[in-house]
Amino acid sequence: MQNCNARYGQFVCLHRRKLLDSQDPAAATYVVDLPPSLQLRKTFRVFPRKGGPRDGSGGFEVVVEYGFRNTGAGDVKVKTAFNGPTLPPPEILRGPDRQIIGGYLDGGNTIAVHATAVESFTPDEPTKDLSADKDKLPFLWAGAASVYFEALVLPDTAAVGTPANPLQTIRAEGIDVRKETDAAHRTVATVFETKELTVPANGELVVPLNVYFGPKWRNVLTSAYYTTFPRAYNQTLVIASGMCAVCTFDWLINVLVWMLGAFHVITRDWGLAIICLVILVRTLLHPITKRSQVSMMKMGKMGPQMEALKKKYGDDKEALSKAMWEFQKSQGITPILGCLPMFLQMPIWIALWSSLQTTFELRQAPFLWGFTWIKDLSKPDHLVEISHPFKLFFGIQFDGINVLPILLGGVFFLQQKFQPQPPAMTPEQEQQRKMMQWMSLLFPLFLYAGPSGLNLYILTSTTIGIIESKRIRDHIKQREEAEKEGKVIIDAPPTRGSKRKRDDDQGPLGRGRGSEPPKKPAPTGWFGKKIAEWTEKAEQIRREAERKAR
Repeated sequence: MQNCNARYGQFVCLHRRKLLDSQDPAAATYVVDLPPSLQLRKTFRVFPRKGGPRDGSGGFEVVVEYGFRNTGAGDVKVKTAFNGPTLPPPEILRGPDRQIIGGYLDGGNTIAVHATAVESFTPDEPTKDLSADKDKLPFLWAGAASVYFEALVLPDTAAVGTPANPLQTIRAEGIDVRKETDAAHRTVATVFETKELTVPANGELVVPLNVYFGPKWRNVLTSAYYTTFPRAYNQTLVIASGMCAVCTFDWLINVLVWMLGAFHVITRDWGLAIICLVILVRTLLHPITKRSQVSMMKMGKMGPQMEALKKKYGDDKEALSKAMWEFQKSQGITPILGCLPMFLQMPIWIALWSSLQTTFELRQAPFLWGFTWIKDLSKPDHLVEISHPFKLFFGIQFDGINVLPILLGGVFFLQQKFQPQPPAMTPEQEQQRKMMQWMSLLFPLFLYAGPSGLNLYILTSTTIGIIESKRIRDHIKQREEAEKEGKVIIDAPPTRGSKRKRDDDQGPLGRGRGSEPPKKPAPTGWFGKKIAEWTEKAEQIRREAERKAR
């Protein structure tokens, strides 16, 4: 019996590798002779995009066969290690882009997908074992991926004459993980190692592998061929990691991608589809935005009352906070409403970030059919590109002049100027307010190297928010002026205590008992009519709730 390590034999006999003549135009076979009696074969086999034995694969799956032919009279023990797929080139400048990825058997036909960012390979930890995940689940497939492409290796255990599980270990080895090497550009290789296999005398052993070389494209990976066990490659479309994983919802990403596709059918431009998505989201959030503006404007007028509370309670912060809460509650104000629209939009922004990086159609897609400087919505909008990029603070890479982040800083500044601010009760609150103002101005810097599609969304949303906020404030001021003249009063959700006081002292809606309800000024414009319509519906709901509470 003869032992042979094919990995070292291949390196020794590399100069004797040759390509065999084949009658099959869809296959190519390379051969290396390993004396005295072993021949190593490596065959690449491709398939048509439609039809054939791999119908449904879209032509992106290739079969790679490692064959061992023994011409001797005795069995040969073979154990081989071969390099897996190399990492695709980087697609984005910042954030986790390239990853080593693996699928693990999580009981039955369920697959758990885990990814390891290239940045996590360090001089202290240059190698990672991919044979099992942290929960000791066994591997099914592994490979390398970027945000738009991936290469995944799956052993074909269903082939005739193939060992049940020919692979023993999979590992990722850092080749260039020096400290001076940029973390996002480190070189990592995958290595697959087989068990000790027996090649019978005058016989042959084949280890076939299914290898996916293709895009992370929903149209492909959501097909029945790639979603069924043991592949389930559709789970590689979105792999959340870090702090943003908490706010990353697959269903929200799928909804956003579907809506983007629907708007693209109408506009035939992905940038316009993003703007349409902004309009839809802002319309859905308008009732909350309106209540937020009313609440913040009322809080902005409470400066004298807040100062009185501060003088009354002095340094007793606990009593001051309690008194402030009770006072706001008595006025029907909910402070959290001021930040609620932003909190509701943050998951949408994070989901949109994931959507832009998982919607293959947006890669290299221009804005406004190519008539603008934005040529790729998945990358920064370089108006002027520099040949030698350099890094700024916080790891921000400056490789050109990007217009959208600059405009974003401008609209954020205008938003802060026009946004009503509640009075600060304590020096700590004042400091927090200033910190939030600086953070909102630094936010465009963090997005400077972000995809232009995301910056276009935030820029459009913030601009519409400023216009919407101004219209709401103007409408409220008009009603306040009319109220001073005894014509109208602003509707606000009262507390039970303030409601009883209002009913006892002034009668319904503050007009005095027995007085006739004044006529409201007719709304003008589409937006004004919509506000009037929503206000009337809210008033009907409020009256119904009050009737049931009695």
